[in-house]
Amino acid sequence: MSGRSHPILIAFALSCAPATGAVAQADSFPLVSIRNSSVICAQVVRSGATTEYRFRVTNPATSDAGIASVGIDVSAPLGMQPPMLSGTAPFAGDGALALGATAGHVPVGMDSSASWEANITPAGFAEWYAWGPGLLVNDAIGRESARDFVLRSTYLPGVSGFRLLPEYPHLCCPFEVGDPRNDTIQAHRAEDFLVTGYTVGPRYTPEALMDLGSGLDSVSRDLTQSCALGWIADQSICNSLGAKLDLARQAVSQGDNPSAQAQLEGFLVQLDAQHGTGLPVNENAYWLLKVNADFILARLSATATSIFLHGSGATANPPSLSLSTTAPTVTSAKYKDSPAIAFSGGNPWVSVGTWTAPAALPQGTLTVLGDAVVWLGLKNSDDIGTNFDLRIELFKNGAAVASGETRCIQGVTRNASSAKQVHTSFAPLSPAPFNGTTDTLTIRVLTRIGTTAAGALCGGHANAVGVRLYFDAVSRAAKFDATF
Repeated sequence: MSGRSHPILIAFALSCAPATGAVAQADSFPLVSIRNSSVICAQVVRSGATTEYRFRVTNPATSDAGIASVGIDVSAPLGMQPPMLSGTAPFAGDGALALGATAGHVPVGMDSSASWEANITPAGFAEWYAWGPGLLVNDAIGRESARDFVLRSTYLPGVSGFRLLPEYPHLCCPFEVGDPRNDTIQAHRAEDFLVTGYTVGPRYTPEALMDLGSGLDSVSRDLTQSCALGWIADQSICNSLGAKLDLARQAVSQGDNPSAQAQLEGFLVQLDAQHGTGLPVNENAYWLLKVNADFILARLSATATSIFLHGSGATANPPSLSLSTTAPTVTSAKYKDSPAIAFSGGNPWVSVGTWTAPAALPQGTLTVLGDAVVWLGLKNSDDIGTNFDLRIELFKNGAAVASGETRCIQGVTRNASSAKQVHTSFAPLSPAPFNGTTDTLTIRVLTRIGTTAAGALCGGHANAVGVRLYFDAVSRAAKFDATF
């Protein structure tokens, strides 16, 4: 945090405070106007988990002041004050921590050029302000700013508000600081010249767009808002882009991801074709819609990774169980036995085994799980005719993420060469991010006596010595598929 005082604010206080016993201020310092100035989102680039936003300010020839304060709404619910991300702008403080703050803020870092400082206001705006009087955003009135104001965030783009204030000399008085003639001038507050509007800024968590249907709904809302704000100047383009999003959502709801992908690709092709000088899609609409549509498209086109169950040590009940994306290469399968099971006493689930991935394996956000595939046999031939239920659970750092069950598995035998292949589908899961360094992914396999959907015995024996699970061989490549 900078320890300097702010010359802008000090000068305002000194020159605008009326002298004791001064006569009523009859004259009013002429109002200035920057009412047609605006903030343009010139570029949005996502790299890894970080999104970089580059803003430029336009200050047209109709203005009679430069601009000395630029603010972008990055507000969040009051109390949300994540640490600031790295940035080059001298940072004067986080107003969300101040007494009287009305909002928190999303994670951000701020860059600026020389002579500008940054802070977060108590209302949740990321603000850059000129250091000293008379410093302008632009080199001359009637131009776009020659420099970019940069925000970095882990959040994806949405529609955000902006606010602009003019340079210092027009905030108060026409004379030098301390000139007594200022005491007869009607002073104005900075807010008398405030200009507000809309641009693009960090609004969505990546998790909010992970679900394909919800993500497409968000892009559709952004399109509607872009058209209402005039960011897309041709209603026929709005209608055509909206129709492609509708078809993509319909395809997702039917489980037809390839068709959804084709519609979203067409959406992006049309967006590119209609963006540029003299074309109807402006910078704000383009970057807002492109970045989020690209994010969802990557989800649609993501390919699943097979994760295999392995064991180290003895063939029978190896002491070390692990997960890997490397397929088995040996011909002799390992096996893991469950304890004895019985329908009596509530037919409890018993564990067959738990397999854990190295921390570097799960990297990214887990969004889809394919079927788990294992091979089952009996520990004892006396149990032929027993039916079994199988349950597979997946955990992140010990917390349950997803599970699936297969009921009343029949035809399980003692002969290892006749082990029964079983597929278990996972229930839909909420997106689960893995950082690739410390987060752990674990699956646990459990079994019990086979039941109907109502929980009744589904036939066969009511107890068994146990189930044997075969894995880690070319012919017994137990696995599940995961999309990160």
